[in-house]
Amino acid sequence: MLLFLTVFVYGLNESTQREVNLFDYPIRVTTDNASNGGTSSGFAEFNDDGSLGFECLLTETYEWRFCELQFELANIYGSGMDMQQFNLMTLDVSFEVNGFEEQKQPVRMYFKNLVNSGKLKPSSIEFTPSDYQGSVAIPLEYLKVPDWWRLENRVSLREGQSDVRNVTEISFSTPANAQPGMYQLLLNSATVSGPWIAYDTLTNILLIVWLTHGISNLIYSFRETWRENLLLSWEYKQLKNENSLLVNLAHNDKLTGALNRHGAHKVIFEQTPSNTAISIIYLDIDHFKSINDTYSHQAGDAILIMLASLIESSIDEQHRLVRWGGEEFVILCTDISAHGAAKIARRLQERFEEMDWPHVHNVTCSFGIATCKTYEQFNQAIERADHALYRAKANGRNRVEIAPQDV
Repeated sequence: MLLFLTVFVYGLNESTQREVNLFDYPIRVTTDNASNGGTSSGFAEFNDDGSLGFECLLTETYEWRFCELQFELANIYGSGMDMQQFNLMTLDVSFEVNGFEEQKQPVRMYFKNLVNSGKLKPSSIEFTPSDYQGSVAIPLEYLKVPDWWRLENRVSLREGQSDVRNVTEISFSTPANAQPGMYQLLLNSATVSGPWIAYDTLTNILLIVWLTHGISNLIYSFRETWRENLLLSWEYKQLKNENSLLVNLAHNDKLTGALNRHGAHKVIFEQTPSNTAISIIYLDIDHFKSINDTYSHQAGDAILIMLASLIESSIDEQHRLVRWGGEEFVILCTDISAHGAAKIARRLQERFEEMDWPHVHNVTCSFGIATCKTYEQFNQAIERADHALYRAKANGRNRVEIAPQDV
């Protein structure tokens, strides 16, 4: 009976879709006209057959030429529409450029969400109408926030995910880098649809019903045993998670994911054979304080994360990266000479120069190198590498210096 009810509810939810017809909302056309620095023009109007025609003449006077057809979903109070439970955009559309059906350039579709800061956060997808022969069904899960918006507004990857909780506009735009000419978009229909109850929500509700039903059948004979097993299982998972978290916190830097000093000592004194030669590359980011003071600590953190990731991808697996403190890092290189370590440092300098860093034009580091024959000499080698790093700083920065005793 419960199985039949589950199938029935799923089928009913799928068959009774709710739908938003974009033609029921006001339209507006935006171009790169005088207010945006261009001279392109466009207009949209409904035809006698109920279709919506959108024409745009893109001119050569503006490099970032565009035209955009917007459907305004905001109510009289300026609030948008929560579209989290909608999962499909269905279009009957054709697209022509200079009177010919365009086979290559896509149409850009935007869902613009009004966020708390008052800005419009776009989620977009591009599609080529000719690929679908008129009827296009676009799953909204493919919407993505453009990278340029996330970087321009300095938001994290988590905050930069698609958001449709307060959509005030849905729009269709000419392609990126569009050439001058006449662009014509014909919409015979444009609807957004989805089930009345989101699939995940319905699944969770039915799962609760099934669990409740199962527990009620078992509770008479197994209630005490079930409670005890549940408690033991929960405590085991909690202890396991807490142990994993403590191990990670104890040995890894929270910001960059590199080893911390505790992790480095564990590698050196517990995991490395006592007779293994180790070369130490001690590096420090040049002028890092001015980066923090000029661009904010968030910008400094972003550079630390990128630097650590770049180093990890540039060194061999047997070498280990350690965040020694602040903007200082140590690379532990096993079975390699000081000159071999210097080659690694110079290769890293080249990688730093090639990197497209956020906020700043470039990032350089100074390097100090020392070696130790056995792990018992590690602390003395760190001191020599630190002194070599100081010489690199004193001699102009962005240099590699080897401790005199290790040349």
